[in-house]
Amino acid sequence: MSTDQNNFRERYRAISWWLTYDDFRWPDLDIADKIRWKADNMAKNGVNMAIIFGAHWRWDWMPVWTMLHDLIATMADELHQRNIKLFDHHSAVLAQRYNTREELRELRKRHPHHISPAPTFAAGASWEYKGQKLDDWCMRNVTDGKVTYLPMYQTVEFCINNPGFVEAYLDYTKTLFAETNIDGFNCDDGFYYAGFKSCGCEHCRRMFRENYGYELPPADDLTFWGNWDNEAWRRWVDMRHESAGAFLRKVKEVIPANAGLCTCLSGSVNSSGNGTGQGFPMVEACNVLMIEMTKNMPDLNGKAYGPLPTQLYQIAHGEEHNIPVLSCGYSYTDASADVVWAFSKFLGADTWISTNKGRLSLRFSDWGKLPDDSELCGTGYRFEKANPELFASQSDPDVGVYYSDASRRYSGGSMCEYVEDYRSAAIKLFREGYNVSALTHIPAPGKCKALVLASVAALSEAERDAVAAFAAGGGIVLISGPCGVMDSTGSDTVQFTEQYDYVQKIGPRVRENAFPDHWFPGTPRTLDNAPGWTVLAENIYYNPVRFQADSAPDIAEVAPELPRFEAAGWFMRKQRNNAGNVLLHGFAEDFDIGFAEDIEALRRPDAPWGNRIINYAAPKNTATELEFNIKAQKAELFTPLCKTTGSVAVENDKVRVNLPEDCFYFLVKITE
Repeated sequence: MSTDQNNFRERYRAISWWLTYDDFRWPDLDIADKIRWKADNMAKNGVNMAIIFGAHWRWDWMPVWTMLHDLIATMADELHQRNIKLFDHHSAVLAQRYNTREELRELRKRHPHHISPAPTFAAGASWEYKGQKLDDWCMRNVTDGKVTYLPMYQTVEFCINNPGFVEAYLDYTKTLFAETNIDGFNCDDGFYYAGFKSCGCEHCRRMFRENYGYELPPADDLTFWGNWDNEAWRRWVDMRHESAGAFLRKVKEVIPANAGLCTCLSGSVNSSGNGTGQGFPMVEACNVLMIEMTKNMPDLNGKAYGPLPTQLYQIAHGEEHNIPVLSCGYSYTDASADVVWAFSKFLGADTWISTNKGRLSLRFSDWGKLPDDSELCGTGYRFEKANPELFASQSDPDVGVYYSDASRRYSGGSMCEYVEDYRSAAIKLFREGYNVSALTHIPAPGKCKALVLASVAALSEAERDAVAAFAAGGGIVLISGPCGVMDSTGSDTVQFTEQYDYVQKIGPRVRENAFPDHWFPGTPRTLDNAPGWTVLAENIYYNPVRFQADSAPDIAEVAPELPRFEAAGWFMRKQRNNAGNVLLHGFAEDFDIGFAEDIEALRRPDAPWGNRIINYAAPKNTATELEFNIKAQKAELFTPLCKTTGSVAVENDKVRVNLPEDCFYFLVKITE
């Protein structure tokens, strides 16, 4: 992709290219015609990247890799003729397996979009790759030593620490790139999908022993399993994160130097990522980041901001390293595709719009009643292609919320611990009108006006010094919940607040008295200090109440000077482009939604997934007359998804905007 003088990238405008059972007929001429038709649609609609979906369980395709690679190479050639990139997308480690006809029926009902040949367990037992049996690569359940099986996908999982598997997968990856001429790929699932139940194979045990100095104990030893007070357990959590990152780094070494590499990072921020190993080492290994916004967009409650905290973290990392962040959202109509695009632009992310018709539980013959992916994205993508200067930009935050990977790792197993406070803080601040970004590091003074530490329980010595330096440089530090009660390894330490003569009265970590579930709901660790703000030092304020609480801290009480947008019903976000223009993005907090009831009625009644066909999305409770206190010489208003444009005026250090009634996304370009 092109870069400019300030190194702000042009954005990817991606769609999925779904493979179906028809494609097994390749090289049938009808399939060649379909390839050209899709490629022409993409060019017409402003797409500059396609990402393959469908042939996901790649090891199940092993007997027909030659056919598949020839098909992909043909797709790549047609797209490259139109200046469009092609990424592959497959699971590196999952392979579907079943035993009975009933299990096969369930597999096809739940996963018709995964067009896997899906061998039985008996058939798969004989499959080999260059002399290695695939079954020898399987992860092992730590509770009983049996092969790990994922009921949700009906798959086994190959171990990323098994040297035989790693050697084979790297060999396949080199073959894939050599035979297809793809521009990059989404190397999916190279972590511990089964959570803490995996992996107990000999290779994982040896790695834990040799690299960390511990033996993996039996699954009934609860002094270890799920005990965050036990250093050995914390190192086991570390090993999972580090090995997932190490696997991706090995993959990156064998692909072409200019090729893109991304992976599934949906757990890169969540507490569940401690179970799967999804976290910073995986993020760091990629040169393209991807976050999947699953199910519906907007959600069925009319809100579209649920993925916001995770997206903010990845955007912060992407901006720091100048790498793309693909915001992947699912849609079946122009209405929801527009919401996906608008949300991505509001964030400052690249966009990946995808259908997933297999999860609608329709007959295959009914799939054609819905648009192809290449037909969905035209309005937003064509506007973006025509106006790249509006989107090649970086965040310009007033308030930064620090995301602490160490606090996520070591605060405990509960889903209500650190991450819930980070998420709640980000969403609360947007609702209150602040211009917010996530931060991957404690910033230097001047990066933003205020720094929020929401239950950042783990702080290294360097981070403690950086917090003090930020405050000394004039920045406002707003701390809530447990802060600096652990060091960077999760060990208890002298509290950060004790240097200011404030002791946090903190209770023990919450845990289940059972083998750990990586989706443990739980309750957060308690703090018994009196609620309310305390001035620890100049520019440093502390409140023991967590941001997830009903009585969450109000930062305006101690920092009323922080700028806020008065924009009822809108989330506002500020960015800057190459020329230094302020780009003010507004995205609706709530939506009214409607559904394609005629097609919904065709779905089978036992549909296993929650996807809906949203064909109407309109802003709900959003102000149409807005006034912003911004000094400006000139302002331009853009409402690319609306029938009309509205108006904007600059007067007396104010920017006044009048929006169309149907507007749920707008952009104001301001010349200061």
